[in-house]
Amino acid sequence: IAARLREVFYFDALGAPTHRKGRYFYSRKHADKEKTVVYWKQGERGAEQVLFDPNTWSTDGSSGLGGWWPSRDGKYVAYAKKENNADETVTYLRDVATGKDLTDVIAGTKYASVSWTPDSKGFYYTWVPPVGGDVTIANRPGYAELRFHKVGADPATDAMVHPRTGNPQTFLRGGLSWDGTWLFAGVQHGWNSSDVYFKPAADPKAPWTTLVAGVPANFEVTAWKGRFYVNTNDGAPRYQVFAVDPRKPARADWKLIIAQNDDTLENVDVIGGQLVVSYLRNVTSAIEIHGLDGKRLRSIALPPLGTASGLLGTPDEDTAYFGFASFTEAAVNYQTSIKTGKVREWSRVKLPIDTSGFVVEQVRYPSKDGTPIPMFLLRKKDAPRDGSNRVLLYGYGGFNVSL
Repeated sequence: IAARLREVFYFDALGAPTHRKGRYFYSRKHADKEKTVVYWKQGERGAEQVLFDPNTWSTDGSSGLGGWWPSRDGKYVAYAKKENNADETVTYLRDVATGKDLTDVIAGTKYASVSWTPDSKGFYYTWVPPVGGDVTIANRPGYAELRFHKVGADPATDAMVHPRTGNPQTFLRGGLSWDGTWLFAGVQHGWNSSDVYFKPAADPKAPWTTLVAGVPANFEVTAWKGRFYVNTNDGAPRYQVFAVDPRKPARADWKLIIAQNDDTLENVDVIGGQLVVSYLRNVTSAIEIHGLDGKRLRSIALPPLGTASGLLGTPDEDTAYFGFASFTEAAVNYQTSIKTGKVREWSRVKLPIDTSGFVVEQVRYPSKDGTPIPMFLLRKKDAPRDGSNRVLLYGYGGFNVSL
């Protein structure tokens, strides 16, 4: 049993790629390595080259890779490195062509993700000071600042773009719109509410304008072609989407373009000049393409009864990528055209498991109060359905029962 478990738990896997100016970046999990390796290649058919291999960073496995973010031109990749199995990270910059790090080393990036400028000359990130003096572990989140780093500059001189909130119950984040026009700052209050502010990126001295603040709901904003697209659960627990003119940011001027429906709207992004909307529909993934006016254009053809990882793409490129997995299908990466909806397989790994003898079906079972609970039944095709089969029943909420 132990040998078989090693076979099926230690397997190869590929992540969906990120494309930047002809270069493709993606992660690969190897069956014989503990940590995921990040690769890149020039063109889809280019030779695979290692970008980061955390397995070589320490002899005891205590060094690891956090996030990684390619620049717009694909020349650099910012990446967060963890030491001693800690949550703390230090951000470095790697030259992709040479495989060597630049002298830029930014400490205090525990909560950071990187938002590159269109010219790839710098990026925005969240910085926190080290613990010491007035800064304690408990109040440290309130000291977070939004900063800008110019490639090649001393991080100690990085400009503060948004000051700390002073409230340890909040989390400050921010980023730049894809076209470089708008800079956003978000203040997250736990998991239940967020405030959003914006300003023109071309004017560092411009004041922040409030888009929404003090509302007990979450707001995610994507900007494209002079409009903000706001995904929110304010007044809609399954989320809805508004279009906002930044010249008229008052809530009364927001235009509802995608109303709440029976599905849960999980994510909205602009890819290929259209709105890509990801839903949870009957406990499975569904991805739809909508025009910038909110009108539904088509669905992305997904295999049945599975989970999609969400599309990776940019607002100005038609091609996007996503991963998909199900109970009987290992993760497969697909390429799709936003314009046509065509889907083709981009990469697949083979597992030492033959799933052709299994079948999955979705059923609903009434709970004690009559609520229909969706369930998936995974079984052998030839299993008799006479109530004599042993069943492993598991689900969300912490219970795991063997019958």
